[in-house]
Amino acid sequence: MLMGLVTIAVIVLVAAATPLIFPSIYADTIGHFLGARPDDYEGWTFYGQILTRLKDYDFALFAFNKAVAIRPDYSKAWEKMGDLFMLMDELENANQAYRMATDE
Repeated sequence: MLMGLVTIAVIVLVAAATPLIFPSIYADTIGHFLGARPDDYEGWTFYGQILTRLKDYDFALFAFNKAVAIRPDYSKAWEKMGDLFMLMDELENANQAYRMATDE
């Protein structure tokens, strides 16, 4: 019984630590799940945020564009896209994305 609880505790700890230890595996897993749910605009936005943290800006921009293509009035995706453009030092694009976030 105790061995079973220890095993469960280890599995839970590994699952919780995976995004911290292996962020690219975490991002790949989310990308895989989005393949099964291509219309999940919140998922695409979350995926874009993860890719932004990993400094994979091209794919992050792709993810944010997918989110706003699915739901153009989703201000969070526009805001996060603006944040990404700021990191990329594309101020005009950032300004436009932020405007879209507040206009919608």
